[in-house]
Amino acid sequence: MISLQRRRQIHNQCFYHRCLTILEIKLNPHITNQDHATRKQNIVCIVGQQEGFLNLSYRGTGNFADTLWEKHAKNPGFRDLLWEDTVFEAFIQPWGMQEYEEWNFSPTGNWAHYHFSAYRKGRKKLAKTQPPAINCILEPSKFGFQVDVRIQRKKEPAAIGICAVIKDKNSNQTYWAIRHSYKAPDFHHQESFGATLNTGI
Repeated sequence: MISLQRRRQIHNQCFYHRCLTILEIKLNPHITNQDHATRKQNIVCIVGQQEGFLNLSYRGTGNFADTLWEKHAKNPGFRDLLWEDTVFEAFIQPWGMQEYEEWNFSPTGNWAHYHFSAYRKGRKKLAKTQPPAINCILEPSKFGFQVDVRIQRKKEPAAIGICAVIKDKNSNQTYWAIRHSYKAPDFHHQESFGATLNTGI
């Protein structure tokens, strides 16, 4: 498992000094979550890439005082069911392909990586993936959640979905994405992959 020191080195080298910003994405709450609370919240994701790393910098402003942030795990690693709590997600699908990958990143430092052969089919855990470097800064009125993750893909365009699940202290969850396709939140649907990575990493 990658050491904490190496995570920090990856974080410092890849983001602060050398990553090229390629996308700035605004996330929107699902229609079932567009209540008074989410109208006072904003989430954007800055996407950068450099030398094999994709950097995802999620930034929230507004009232996040009631958000439930799980404590950082003593030994973070691959974990299933991260979407049951506050989690940040990314989906990548090569153009013209049915297959796609899903990444989950938790404030605990835990993460998950899956490959799907088609829409919600053939899920395969990719637990041997190089662990991402996760850093989280929390304040009542804002948060910063940054991920540096190595993603291997061909030099061809790909659709990308950027999403988040925010859970409050009353166990209520709000679902955020570039766009939503169904009456119920569904981050896996192609219509939720609302942005494009134009070149390989």
